[in-house]
Amino acid sequence: MKRLWKATSTGFKLLLLTSVGVVAFFVWGFRTPRLETVWQLEQELKTGIIVNLKKNEKQLFYDVMADYPDYEEFLAGDRGIDILSANIDGRSLTDRIIVLRTKKASSCGRFSLDLSAHESVFPVVFHVQGRTWDRDLTVKGPGRVPVHLPRSVLLPEIIEVSRPDMAIKGEVDIKVRFCQ
Repeated sequence: MKRLWKATSTGFKLLLLTSVGVVAFFVWGFRTPRLETVWQLEQELKTGIIVNLKKNEKQLFYDVMADYPDYEEFLAGDRGIDILSANIDGRSLTDRIIVLRTKKASSCGRFSLDLSAHESVFPVVFHVQGRTWDRDLTVKGPGRVPVHLPRSVLLPEIIEVSRPDMAIKGEVDIKVRFCQ
């Protein structure tokens, strides 16, 4: 019986394998590194280009901070807690406040929101959410409102303060203070 096909040569197989390897290398090489992606997200948060982190972006932050502890310290500063969202000296410029808290901030179990607005906008409800917890905070008037955080932090935590009923920006002026 006569063969209908002829086995490919070793040279052709090697050429095909090399081509696949080159394509895989270029696909791998054109991906954006995770650290660069997180740095870009941080810059967009600080400048107000984006005001909200998606679930996968938060997880990317957590993964990068686990791999690069120095970056975690860079983001959170000496206190171990800092604002990632757009602000000027703690005064929020966006409708969502994003705070990073690390284990270095374990002695600081709270931060406060200094609210100033016309009496007619109160009461105001804020939703405060961390990595594994969330709570609502009802504010009855202007002034300083403490936000108590769960005790021990073993891993970095992104805390979001938002106003579910409407945007914060413009209506209520908020300044964030830490450990006071």
